[in-house]
Amino acid sequence: MGRKSKAALLSGLLLVNSAAGLQFAYGQALAGWNLHWSDEFNGEILDTTKWQHAIGHEYPGGAAQWGTWEIQRYTDSPENISIRNGSLFINAKRVYDANGVRGDHIWWTKDAAGRQTRNLLPAEKGAWTSARIETVRTDFQPPAGGVMKVESRIKLPRVEGIEAAGYWPAFWMLGAPFRTAEAPQKYNNWPSIGEIDILESVNGELKLYGTFHCGEWQSIHCNSPQGRGGNVTPSSAIWGEFHTYSMEWDKSVTPNEIRYYIDGRQYHSVKATEIGSEYWGKAMDHGYFVILNVAMGGSWPNPVSNTDPNLYQSALTRLGQTTFSLNQRQAISEVNKLGDHNFYGGIAWPTFEPAAIGADKPIPTPWASTAENRPMEVDYVRIYYK
Repeated sequence: MGRKSKAALLSGLLLVNSAAGLQFAYGQALAGWNLHWSDEFNGEILDTTKWQHAIGHEYPGGAAQWGTWEIQRYTDSPENISIRNGSLFINAKRVYDANGVRGDHIWWTKDAAGRQTRNLLPAEKGAWTSARIETVRTDFQPPAGGVMKVESRIKLPRVEGIEAAGYWPAFWMLGAPFRTAEAPQKYNNWPSIGEIDILESVNGELKLYGTFHCGEWQSIHCNSPQGRGGNVTPSSAIWGEFHTYSMEWDKSVTPNEIRYYIDGRQYHSVKATEIGSEYWGKAMDHGYFVILNVAMGGSWPNPVSNTDPNLYQSALTRLGQTTFSLNQRQAISEVNKLGDHNFYGGIAWPTFEPAAIGADKPIPTPWASTAENRPMEVDYVRIYYK
């Protein structure tokens, strides 16, 4: 939907009813809800009164690689984030040096004493870039005894199979103390401050995830660090098509709960009694901020790359294999050898993969076959209260 037509609908077809709340003529009516905050992305640039950019490989003083071993560098470049035709686009992109050489990864080495050193490919030597934005406000939470709905209409990157290896788009929230606490807790108090993942997708799987994180590292109540998650497998491919993803945080019921939806259909919930009053209270006694990003690689895409049958079959197809004569690791290794100038830690794949990583380790993503310039498109973000 174009920017002008969308704006016209907003100004001319928005229905306001004090009893029914706000209802949008071009989308599903939300009877009983009141619109508290929104961004329709109708401008030409990001509204910095509502959003702020996360830049680089980590928060200042926070965990390296955003705490999840993602390999991209976040920027505010128009190549990575833009607004056009009434939508926000977040785009993951390879960076090439003047000779066209590309690389993908951050890697770690150990000295004789076992001390680890983090090695980062500088942008001029080839890397991935992407974008991550967060709401300026950190106080989103339900009114006392009420409910908050956080919703977005999103088109996931149109990418599947081995072209999707490493893609990790997300629409999620973090507890306010992650940004507002004093050092050294600031940026280092996860997961106790709470995380609500409304939408996550990895490696182009035909599966969508909603997760709640809380508690201490490896706490049983919150199933840390994996979190208490649910997933849904759509009946058909969802990439490149708009769907509505939402979360309701409900303080009007006992026990309080969080509910997860896709296109208005609930597929997961987490209740306070499942967590316990101590950890639930620490995670939910404050506001949250909203995040939109497309990460590349890291602690979730990498393990999935070892076992996902879609990636395996896609690799075999790329290699022209008609039988399963190669195992998953061999197939991925051979696919990466096809990529010109693809490097992992500055060492070419033919000499580094798979032996140097080890057969029992995750296959690092992205791969040589991973496609760039497949953006996530966001039509709107809205927060409702009732």
